Amino acid sequence: MSLDNNLKWYVIWTQSGKEYDVKAKFEAFVPENLYEKVVIPYKLMPKRLAGQWFTTKVKLFNGYVFVVTDDPEKINPYLKEIVDFTEFLKQDDKIIPIYKEEEDFLLSLMGEKEEVDMSCGIIVGDEIRVISGPLMGQEAKIKKIDRHKRKALIETELLGRGVEVMVGLEVIDKI
Repeated sequence: MSLDNNLKWYVIWTQSGKEYDVKAKFEAFVPENLYEKVVIPYKLMPKRLAGQWFTTKVKLFNGYVFVVTDDPEKINPYLKEIVDFTEFLKQDDKIIPIYKEEEDFLLSLMGEKEEVDMSCGIIVGDEIRVISGPLMGQEAKIKKIDRHKRKALIETELLGRGVEVMVGLEVIDKI
């Protein structure tokens, strides 16, 4: 594989709950020279149990496995070797990558760790201001906040379709 600017992010669609199996089988069946990496993005989410808060690791998108490659057509035949239902997301029967803006947003959320950390913010009047974390500067994407559960519902796009995702956001003050 040529490691140049032709690398794009593609989505393999599978059954929710099968993402880890698909990733393991993908890495076992598909020659390494056909792709750069296979990613299941995570998010760190707060959870309260017995009065104590802790952080859990949860899939960012159910049913999606991302592959970074410059030629998904060479990978496509190998997907048939994976017993679980797998298919590249397509448009008009053509495998298409996620849009550059979507890739940039996803990478800005995940960073190098391929997981979305918790964000921290304050409420000023009726507006949220994120002061740290991956949602900083992305306040316009926040559609709803659950202060008690320390979560925010954000809206983004994936292959041009609106997708809502819950991510961790702790609001530390209201002014």
